[in-house]
Amino acid sequence: MIKVAPSNNFTETAHFTCNGINDSQVIQSAIIEAGVKNSHVQFLSGIFYITDPIVITNPWRMTLEGSGASTIFYNKSNDYCFIATGDKYPGSNVKNWFNHCFLEIRKIFFTQIAPSAPTLWLPTEDPDYSSWGTNTGKGILLSGLSNSIVEDCYFHGLAGTGIRLQDWSWNNRIVNNMFYLSSIGLPGSNPWGTGSIQFSDDMSVHDTKITGNLFSGTEPELGGNQRYVCAIWGGAAVNLEITNNKFEQFTQFDYNIPGLCRAVRWGAGNSFEFTDNTLEAVDIGVDLCGAFIDNQGVMINDNRFYDTRIGIVSGGYENVNTPIISGNIFKASHEDGVYPIYLYNPENIVKSNHLIIGNKFDCGTGKAITCKDESNVNLSTFIIANNWYKDYNGDDILIEPLLEINLL
Repeated sequence: MIKVAPSNNFTETAHFTCNGINDSQVIQSAIIEAGVKNSHVQFLSGIFYITDPIVITNPWRMTLEGSGASTIFYNKSNDYCFIATGDKYPGSNVKNWFNHCFLEIRKIFFTQIAPSAPTLWLPTEDPDYSSWGTNTGKGILLSGLSNSIVEDCYFHGLAGTGIRLQDWSWNNRIVNNMFYLSSIGLPGSNPWGTGSIQFSDDMSVHDTKITGNLFSGTEPELGGNQRYVCAIWGGAAVNLEITNNKFEQFTQFDYNIPGLCRAVRWGAGNSFEFTDNTLEAVDIGVDLCGAFIDNQGVMINDNRFYDTRIGIVSGGYENVNTPIISGNIFKASHEDGVYPIYLYNPENIVKSNHLIIGNKFDCGTGKAITCKDESNVNLSTFIIANNWYKDYNGDDILIEPLLEINLL
């Protein structure tokens, strides 16, 4: 094991000690010393000043581990703290694919907020963003990497993405992390955040599991500029499983604002499972936008949507084929124009099918399920059965125009 100490460490013996100016170079030297195969690099408690990305190439059974919330990576750059790259999936040569994988990143606190800011330790207060300058600090990039895990880390106050996966990254796990005010952009910049967790748009990220994480907080009027923030920006991922996470405070707090924050935006791909998650105070819970190709194999089951403006929205530029929406709870007090489930078949789209069974709607006024077909082809099919509705004013379901529909 190679131990790396920050500049303010005076108690533990380490193999490498940083200088507090450009700690990236010292950490990079420690990784070179440890090697990327069968190695373990431990970061001791204290503040590490990251001015350039730390690069790990073709890791094999490598662990990068901090001491928990007391190991702080203060990102002063516009780049990632860690960039881990492996060989791309080479088609038929499966053996080479498995030669570069198994990276663990654990127990590190990633932030862009200056360590002197007292709110670094008080997440219930608004952070001091004045220390950001024009930087859009990011956390971890996994590119062409497989069978890796990011676990028990903190992503606190990052203008850029917390974790991004791209370029044929397969079978990775993001487990038990906390994302607080991450990927919210800079004042005066493009108001769309990039996602606390982000996937590339080229269908090259497969078999990812996101479980046990906490996604908390947006700053909707940062610098007077509205932020449209997303916890998980799905891009075009295949076999994406999102289970047992908590999403809270992804909202503009004002229903008159046109831009909406999202807990999850899934652009395209095959096999999407969103199960046993809790969402509170979220503008849009799950957005199946279908922005690239057909979305297939969609299951949204056994989730709790509390005070969400739109629980599930399905539709977009392409088809969303036969999502199964079952066993969910929608509970909120809201005004008309707010939808637990909003399904639509937009212009020029041929067909969209939905199965909505066994959900509980306890949302007051408005419509529990809204189905709209704007394509004028009337080829959408909705099967809505065995749902429970409480205290609705007016009809529970709005269908316009007339679609092929089976209300069992």
